[in-house]
Amino acid sequence: MKSKILISVLIYIILNSFFITQLQAKNKLYVAYGNVNIRSGPSTSHKVIDQLKRYETIRGESENGWIKCTKDGKIGYISKSVLEEASYPLHVKINKFSIREYGYFKVVGEIINISKNVFKFVKLEAIYFDKEKNIVGTDFTYACSNDYILPSRVKPFEFMGSNQPDYKSVSVKVKDYIKVK
Repeated sequence: MKSKILISVLIYIILNSFFITQLQAKNKLYVAYGNVNIRSGPSTSHKVIDQLKRYETIRGESENGWIKCTKDGKIGYISKSVLEEASYPLHVKINKFSIREYGYFKVVGEIINISKNVFKFVKLEAIYFDKEKNIVGTDFTYACSNDYILPSRVKPFEFMGSNQPDYKSVSVKVKDYIKVK
């Protein structure tokens, strides 16, 4: 009798964790980079029922170029083109990658704190790629070294160096940070 109960509990735990994992995989976190409309259906012809403000996040499921989401109990749709999949707890957005003829390159962007925590000493890593998408260089910098990044706040970052002829694109990610509270 006890073994049947134990087996039933184990099966329940395994199935429950499987379904939660499947739900989380579909329900991704997105961040808005400007004020965006939430519509009643997956088309710009549908009525606007709410808005997301700049840097506000929302969980949703991708459906044919639209994100199906729920805000304040209302189901709505946001065009996927105005959102970016967010990385938690600190999201990186590259605003500009330029290679100058004057002999240097520059990467400018911002970190968005999409959590309820405070961070400092955020270490960022830049990975540079050539035109075939091979890694040809890396670099790092610190953002918020003398300052904090509070919840729902943004901090700028910048990478700059001597021009490398192979650098054609860049990816920047958070490597490390100190959580203050």
